[in-house]
Amino acid sequence: MPGDWKQALEARLADVPKGELLVCAKSDTLFFSPPACACIGQDDKGRLDIWPLYPGVELTLQAYSAKFVAFHHDVPGAPLLEINHCYAGRVGCTSDTGLALYLGAGDLSLHGLHTCVETVMQFPFDGYLGFSFRIDTAQLDANPPEFMRDAGVTGAQILTRFCGENGFSVFSSAEQVGALLDPLYTLPERLLIPYAKLKFQELMLLLSVTNAPPATQSAYKTEQIALIRQIHDQMMSDMSQRCTIEMLSQQYHINTSTLKSLFKTVYGQPLAAHMKEHRMEYAARLLRTTTDSLAEIAEKVGYESQSKLTAAFKSAYGVLPSEYRKEKKENGRS
Repeated sequence: MPGDWKQALEARLADVPKGELLVCAKSDTLFFSPPACACIGQDDKGRLDIWPLYPGVELTLQAYSAKFVAFHHDVPGAPLLEINHCYAGRVGCTSDTGLALYLGAGDLSLHGLHTCVETVMQFPFDGYLGFSFRIDTAQLDANPPEFMRDAGVTGAQILTRFCGENGFSVFSSAEQVGALLDPLYTLPERLLIPYAKLKFQELMLLLSVTNAPPATQSAYKTEQIALIRQIHDQMMSDMSQRCTIEMLSQQYHINTSTLKSLFKTVYGQPLAAHMKEHRMEYAARLLRTTTDSLAEIAEKVGYESQSKLTAAFKSAYGVLPSEYRKEKKENGRS
């Protein structure tokens, strides 16, 4: 995940008012009706940029600074495929049919659009940036682009292979399938569509010789996901306190193994690693913005001694806390 993705997201959404989702159709001849935003938070915002690529194929750049957004999709009767690539942030999608999946940076998913007429997207990191391909497989296969035609690859084949038994497939970032789309995010717009046309065909050819990944995401109830977010919010609200898995399990009446598994599904990391990352970010912010002593900062971020904080901070940032503070102050004066 690019380290400055939140700044890039803010720049992309700079002209979008809070409480709105802006849909920018880049052509008068889109193949699909843009999704209708049913609900977005009053302090949240989003933007969808939509381009037609080939007959029956559209590319959408999705950018959200939000906790959640709810959509209604006008889905016709034709077989439709959607491919989503997460570039930065994290997203959890739940639908009225019970489909629930999570994507982190570098992950790629495929699902049939009939499974997502009503969709709620939740953003554990309060933001998301990613591309999606929406495909009418009948239109695509009636007039395929050159490389797909020459290779005998069809949209119907891809839909059946990856969305048949489970309704969806998810490739993790470790499998590198989504990596071929990374260059799309940094191209000037004049090159985006020509390049996206090539990358779409490359992706379809790659998928045609790739087996569906094993189903690694379990089905969880909406109430369980809400409970995990509640646990996360509790820990984030007071980082001076350290709660063990066992303590949280007893407090929220949830099995420890379910808690660990579901937390990793929602937030993409084990609970301990996730909280350590946030503790270090909070410590760095306190070093930059306050004159608190290292002992005081250690207490605020949940470390029993400044020596333990120092070791953890150096492991995370590569410098001692005192060096980090000095460097940031010097940069602020220059």
